[in-house]
Amino acid sequence: MKFVLLVSTALLAAAPAVRAQDALATAGDAYAAAWDAEPLTIQFATLLREPATGYGLYNPRADNVLKPGEHALIYIEPVGFGYKVDANSFTIFGLTVDLSIAKPDGTVVFSQNNWAHLEWISRIRIHEVIMNMDLGLGPLPAGDYMLNFLVHDENSTETAPFNLSIKISG
Repeated sequence: MKFVLLVSTALLAAAPAVRAQDALATAGDAYAAAWDAEPLTIQFATLLREPATGYGLYNPRADNVLKPGEHALIYIEPVGFGYKVDANSFTIFGLTVDLSIAKPDGTVVFSQNNWAHLEWISRIRIHEVIMNMDLGLGPLPAGDYMLNFLVHDENSTETAPFNLSIKISG
């Protein structure tokens, strides 16, 4: 009788944890379904003082003014990208970024397709992903510019544009 009582007590104590695990699994399934329905989107983008060290672990610049020759460090959080699974059951996802730099009147002073490429391989579907990008601006003259990015999902035909304005000080 003591054994049955101990087992029953242990099962009752574990029941809330099991319900919580089930609730988390259900929430995870709902999140994955919402992710799959979401088109590729850049939910956040900013200029940085230094490269980010992880998701949400960044130090934004106080402004968008760069010194001549200074690099623009860019942080983005993409969502809604697709996944593929390889023969070894690894999940692979990747993004390619096109870049153009334009003056305020729309004149493009630089353009490059496939400017950046990032690929991740994991055993699980990772959602909290960042991209650190380092843009050398070279001899760009003083003035205002728009950095125009087009992010391509390598596992679908989806793209997501985003823009950041910068000023090169004189």
